[in-house]
Amino acid sequence: MQLDPIEDFHRSVAQLRLAKRPFAVATIIKVDGSASAKTGSKAIFDEKGINLQGWVGGGCAERFIGEQVVESLKENKTRIVLADMDDEILGLGVACGGRMHVFIDPLLPAEQVRLPLVPRFEKETRLIAGACGWHIEWGERKDDLSFPDLFQDMAKTIALQRGKSGRPLRVNGTATSGLSARKVALIGRSRITEAMARHFSLLGFQVRALAPFLAKEDYPSNVKCDCLEGSYDQIEFAPDEAVIVASHTAQDPHLVENALKAGAPYVGMIGSQKRVVEVQNHLGIARAEDLDARLHLPVGLDIGARNPEEISLSIAAEILGELS
Repeated sequence: MQLDPIEDFHRSVAQLRLAKRPFAVATIIKVDGSASAKTGSKAIFDEKGINLQGWVGGGCAERFIGEQVVESLKENKTRIVLADMDDEILGLGVACGGRMHVFIDPLLPAEQVRLPLVPRFEKETRLIAGACGWHIEWGERKDDLSFPDLFQDMAKTIALQRGKSGRPLRVNGTATSGLSARKVALIGRSRITEAMARHFSLLGFQVRALAPFLAKEDYPSNVKCDCLEGSYDQIEFAPDEAVIVASHTAQDPHLVENALKAGAPYVGMIGSQKRVVEVQNHLGIARAEDLDARLHLPVGLDIGARNPEEISLSIAAEILGELS
């Protein structure tokens, strides 16, 4: 029985993942002019740049894409490349016709992370590591390590492994927050807020999740979910809870201001340096270093986070470090 080509392709991807082989998927995302491969065409390349399955064009294009795959795997970064088959000098060297824009997605085996073995928290450690996409290599057994300390150790380990500082990302100096209660309000709905809800629940925090169209089934049962009706304006912040603004809307600076006015001891916002400037402008503050010391902009630790679970890890680890 002949397999459906799409099913066969994804089965091959799964088999390579199980075999822990490095490879990349190349996808044609745009075609200009004449080309044998069409938009949406895919191929699997191995770590040597050899096409294992699929089709992204003839020999000249395939060879070029294979070379780009090798470099992408070395960097472990996605890239979009232009395969110019209509320029003999600046392109691929053969006037085959057309130009193809190719997205290359490198897929390396799970990152090996050495973590201390704390038997009573082994299940939680495996849960977090698995969600982050790590393969655990057990290190020294530490029976007396608390779960918050183990959690912070994870953040430090991954930061060190990736050559990152592990220090707060915030642009406004040293924090002086008076955070003492294990309470946190998560503003917004995304995979990051869902990951934070899981992590903070594991750490014994009282967690509120607030956003329009919240799906309670996406959050742990002990998380209080407030499904807002179209706007964030109705949120009331408490003076004893940390606030993480992750709504990614034009209201974010306003939410930050409201949380500070309510006396929140710790206010963090997920976002780029550009979003930090937006908050500065909204608050009428010229220099980032003059922002309120309770603000963490951007929020989290510098661990080289690559996915929502790791972003959450960096944020929760920072908050744990702020608890007095």
